[in-house]
Amino acid sequence: MDGKGHIEVRGFWRNWLVQQFLGIQRLLRRPAPSIDFQAAFSTVKRILIVLPQDQQLCVDAAGMPAKLRHLFPSARCDFALPDQCKELVPKNEYWGYTEDELTFLHLPNLRFIKKVQDMHYDLVISPSADLDLFTAYLSLKSNAKLRVTFQSPQADQYFNMMIQPNPETDTSGKIDTLLKYLHLMQPIEQPSY
Repeated sequence: MDGKGHIEVRGFWRNWLVQQFLGIQRLLRRPAPSIDFQAAFSTVKRILIVLPQDQQLCVDAAGMPAKLRHLFPSARCDFALPDQCKELVPKNEYWGYTEDELTFLHLPNLRFIKKVQDMHYDLVISPSADLDLFTAYLSLKSNAKLRVTFQSPQADQYFNMMIQPNPETDTSGKIDTLLKYLHLMQPIEQPSY
């Protein structure tokens, strides 16, 4: 037990419990509607970048909002990141989460999910090269129309756009690849003749 009276589950059993929980959630979920990605990308007004508890990934992803503002000039861009990484981003652009906002399975609790849902994000990005269950679950529960991450086993259960990164690049290079793919999804203005 931890200091709050919660049972601590670690390692293999924690991962097993999370997989069982998420498996049940998938069985209860309705099929996702088909999405016109071009139309959805043309209406993005709110973006959330979800980061796991990985200090290096937080450092590498800190420059994403500036690049996303170039792609989506009128969109607001926020981070959901661990409190220990909050000094890496401007104060008004983050949702810091603490252990109090996580369940014993280290997934976001209902209060945190509700805060994110109330923001009505259009695009959620998880720049983690490996599937992180925290970011995957929060992305799914955000109700965002567009949920983007890198290709990994089981990512298609939580995200509707997966990008194949170059395995030989570092995290910063993978994030640049993700941003290039998002740029390619921008609607092309048709010339008027």
